[in-house]
Amino acid sequence: MRLTKSKLKYIAPVIASFLAYAPIPVHAQSADASNVPQIEAVEGTVAIVNDQPISYSDVRQRAQFILVSLGVQPNAETIRQAQTRAIEGLIDEKLQLQEAETYELVVEEAEIDDSIANIAARSNATPEDFLQGLAQVGLSPRTLRDQIRADIAWRRLVGGRFGSRVRISSLQIDDNLERLNKSMEEPQYRIAEIFLPGITQEEISVVYQGAEELKRQIENQAAPFEAVARQFSAAPTASAGGEIGWLGESQLKKEYADQVRALSKPGLTDPIVTDNGVYLVSLMNKQAPVEEALVGFKLKQIYATGADAVSKVDNAAAQIENCAALDNESASQEGVAFVDFGVTQLTELSQQYQDLFNAQSDNSHSAPIMVADNKAAIVYVCSHEMSRGNMPTRADIEDKLHGEMVDMMASRYLRDLRRDATIIRR
Repeated sequence: MRLTKSKLKYIAPVIASFLAYAPIPVHAQSADASNVPQIEAVEGTVAIVNDQPISYSDVRQRAQFILVSLGVQPNAETIRQAQTRAIEGLIDEKLQLQEAETYELVVEEAEIDDSIANIAARSNATPEDFLQGLAQVGLSPRTLRDQIRADIAWRRLVGGRFGSRVRISSLQIDDNLERLNKSMEEPQYRIAEIFLPGITQEEISVVYQGAEELKRQIENQAAPFEAVARQFSAAPTASAGGEIGWLGESQLKKEYADQVRALSKPGLTDPIVTDNGVYLVSLMNKQAPVEEALVGFKLKQIYATGADAVSKVDNAAAQIENCAALDNESASQEGVAFVDFGVTQLTELSQQYQDLFNAQSDNSHSAPIMVADNKAAIVYVCSHEMSRGNMPTRADIEDKLHGEMVDMMASRYLRDLRRDATIIRR
């Protein structure tokens, strides 16, 4: 089967999505060879990383990968940005592979083949057709293999060194849930970000111009925000296409909170200059504070059996006025058993019981209820459980915090490798 032009347009977005672990929407721009950005061919070495060279050919190939994955019609500014991003990415990969070699960590060719097969499957092609498609648009399969090799090695190295060391405590989860619940009382913003780093005034000036050009490309629908974020953003959110998700007003970063609040409808902010770079922020949606809604009840119950079951639970309830007393007194009530149901969701209750329990105040109990022949119960409504929408579970929060901690440690790890390396740029 020959890879057609219509299938070629899927190649670069799928490559980019694999390297960022998330799908990138397909665009109308075809990755036909006539549309592949042509970068001036210069030979020689652009940088040396601990005695290992990075050639102009390497940079040219990687920059073309970046531009094709964006689907943009390149100009001098986007080519410059792609080349800069390519050089920095290749330096990082050299350092990652060198560190992996220090720990005798080897990525087998078969692992890379499997990854390429997965990429090809996303574009409904065989690995052979997929690689042929790369060649047809002037992209070397070796460039893809090198990037996959570094990616696998680094993820394995980081996971092995830091994954088991990160521990998320119950207090951290409680604090995160509390802040999340509190933030839902505020106006909600769904946002995504691109961060372009710069330290000196000269660097800031250059990246500001780059941010303006990226904004123009995004607003003209020449490139999607998420693809630009994956390729150019230095923020931890880059792998998710820049998306942060829904945030309460107080959770917005102070660097761009005012600019986001000023947007009356979905759109992009102007480039925002900070002490260490430039942000470009996309307001994807906005909504009013989330109202609390009843989701369940915290319930306890006493019950008794026999012909005198009703009088037993009635007499017991006269001694046990509320949920707190129930814990202490239930064991002393002869002939009466105690059950703690914990939090019972509305979906677990019939409409009759939902109405019954909702009519009760917290820390009160029902009248005797015949639940079966010769079995009577009294239900204590300890609290009405309220929620502001689909809150994440504790497991979700733990996974999120664990991932953030590992990502932070990986960033520091790579920063330290850069600091200690001998990097010569030419």
